[in-house]
Order: sequence, then C-alpha cells, then structure tokens
Amino acid sequence: MFTIGIQISLSIIVYYSVYGNKKLWLYPLAIAVHALVDIPAAAMQVGIIKNVYMVELIVGISAVLLLIAAKKIHESLIAY
Repeated sequence: MFTIGIQISLSIIVYYSVYGNKKLWLYPLAIAVHALVDIPAAAMQVGIIKNVYMVELIVGISAVLLLIAAKKIHESLIAY
C-alpha cells in the first residue's frame, strides 16, 4: 500500500513538472526521490538492514511525506 502512495505522489510531481508553468525542476526531483525511496529495499537485499519491519517503517514514512508534498504542490499550482 505504501508503494502505491509513493507512485501516485511521484506521478503527481511529474505531471506538474510537465504541465506546471516553469516547474521543469520537479522532474529531476521526482527521479531523485524515487531513487532515495528504493534505498531501504536495496539495503535489505544486500544485508545492511536486516529487519523487514524497519524497511516497511522507512517506506511508510516516505509515503506519508511524499503524499503531503504532492498535495502541497497540487494546491500551490492548481487554479481554483
């Protein structure tokens, strides 16, 4: 469930990087954030993180923060 929230949030950020007025900088930001979110899963695969619940906690916190960020970007760029 967390990864769905992350993917939707990153899709919103990419959408506004394309259709937002002079917001192209959001596109590389979405790529960088996506790479950062993948780090805990990769760290577990190589044995740096040994607890699956720790990975879920990190990904869950990342999902919540990204959803908040995407909501703020949406609210700042949408014309009401």
